[in-house]
Amino acid sequence: MKNYLLFLSIFSILILGCVNIPGIGGPSIADITKLVPDKAEGYAIIQITKILQDEDFKKSIKESSGKDIESELQNVTKETGFDPRTFQTMLIFFKSSENSKVEPYMGIIVKGSFNKDLVASKIKEKQKFTEETYEGVQIYTTQDKYERTTSVAFLDQNTAVFGTKESVRDVIDVFKSKKQALNDPNINTVISKVNPNAMFLAAMRIPPATENPSGTDQILGKSNAVALAVDKNGVNVDAQAALNFIDSTSAEKAKETFDGFIKLAKGYTKSGSVSERLLTNVKLSSEGSVVILRLATTTKELEELGKELKSLQPEPIDDYNYPEYNYTESNYSDYYEYPENYEDYNYSDYEIPNQTE
Repeated sequence: MKNYLLFLSIFSILILGCVNIPGIGGPSIADITKLVPDKAEGYAIIQITKILQDEDFKKSIKESSGKDIESELQNVTKETGFDPRTFQTMLIFFKSSENSKVEPYMGIIVKGSFNKDLVASKIKEKQKFTEETYEGVQIYTTQDKYERTTSVAFLDQNTAVFGTKESVRDVIDVFKSKKQALNDPNINTVISKVNPNAMFLAAMRIPPATENPSGTDQILGKSNAVALAVDKNGVNVDAQAALNFIDSTSAEKAKETFDGFIKLAKGYTKSGSVSERLLTNVKLSSEGSVVILRLATTTKELEELGKELKSLQPEPIDDYNYPEYNYTESNYSDYYEYPENYEDYNYSDYEIPNQTE
């Protein structure tokens, strides 16, 4: 983990590691979403506490890594000052960009318990960094060997912000009431239709449809926000999606379209297959301008689905024998005619363009 950005170190541990932590309750999503800048198009919330306490997650990590995760986390704390075991909730906000040369607008807000003085001292010891004070908050910007930068700031003892310098400054402005937080009524509507305390929750604005949409785009083009929530309790998995439309008429048409897609997909599945069973269990409904899809399943069914889909993939062709072609002088003469004496070849027949023009 040496020479990695502080953010990447912590994020990797959260994704790849696991640990037993006390059953503390994380902050409500309202607390953390109040810090999202209005410039953002959407966000995703990950309940770190729930993930790290999940038995299947612990088992899978232990089987895949074979390492003592507890000691790994202790090493991270020793090197960075962060203790991932205290992390409760992580929110990732973002804004898409059509220009690939422009630095993406994104940031991460983490709720937990932090010793910001210890972290700051570790940054100064280990990282190439710059430091600045913005609105009374210290921002540390680190740079790796590829000249990629990540800014880090602490709003208080329980809130840390990572991301581009622009996004970190925007969060500080929202925290200091200098700028507005994201408060999109359409996002709020779809969030209210799914489980707000799910292990994973994402919501975003949907940009307006292109001009003169047709077919399915004409229907779905009238949507303006979407939310997705996935929760897990033991072996039970509950997935929900909510899509908001400009009016109830558009929502009803979209519901009919989704229902048609599901029926069409079932027609291509094998009778008695896991795919057919899961498609049958999809519950479709509408409430006003919102279409809601829900699927209740189990980890066993999802594992069986993975095996079923894998069995449908064609076997790779490793030893394909391509026919060889023996190129000889006689072969070439079938396609090209050369003058018997190349010194007599008249190049003046061909005009060579002036390269300097």
